[in-house]
Amino acid sequence: MTPELRESIDAAYVTFGSYTVSRPLDVCTACCVVPEQERLLLNPRVREIPFRTLDIWNHAAKPHEPSLAEFKHFLPRFLEMVASFEFSSISVELSLRSFQYYRDTDWTEAERKIISAFAQAYFRHCLSLYPPPGYAFRIDELLLMLWPAPIEFDALLRCWEETDTIEATSHFAEFVLQGLKNAPELDYENAFAGPDFKARLVDWVTDDRVVLLFSQRLEDLILGDDQDGEVDQAELSWALDRLLWMGTKHAS
Repeated sequence: MTPELRESIDAAYVTFGSYTVSRPLDVCTACCVVPEQERLLLNPRVREIPFRTLDIWNHAAKPHEPSLAEFKHFLPRFLEMVASFEFSSISVELSLRSFQYYRDTDWTEAERKIISAFAQAYFRHCLSLYPPPGYAFRIDELLLMLWPAPIEFDALLRCWEETDTIEATSHFAEFVLQGLKNAPELDYENAFAGPDFKARLVDWVTDDRVVLLFSQRLEDLILGDDQDGEVDQAELSWALDRLLWMGTKHAS
């Protein structure tokens, strides 16, 4: 974990430290969360809550409008969980799913600032890791995980554009080859993605500026002197061909 990322998590514990929880929790405690798990979740020392227990709370049945204070109480531990590459037991994209219940106006300016700082520090860190630890995620899955959070989403895309490294470009190649489908039209392929997220990602990856930027980076890696074998030149070549094709097709 980078110092920047650790600092953002520590700041979250301070910012959200005033929120508390009490029994009964605002989730199903009849069958989703058993008494021993509830006892662990009620521990006021949030840093000590086991990640797996937190994940059980994450996927437990909740009312139509679940307690915002309860989620804010647990949020720093959730951020620490994904920063440790501990994800939802169902799928990476659902690790921060509770954000979807709330509006941007439900968060104070200070809270939004902390969450945004975490998101950018986390995404920058993940861009620097290729392949990711244990092949635990694809970078676009993390973007989808962060999508419902009260952040400026495009700041993450700009971060990707500004990161000119082998790792970040390799993540991009993997996204182009595995995250997008052609038929019947170009689309982002993920069962958990809604139409707004899909449209934003497709618009970004087919933007002339983005196509030019990453096609040049892919070409530089393909033609570069890779004595250490850090890149799969065949995969990069396929990604370059597909990116140029996508840019041309989308423009037409």
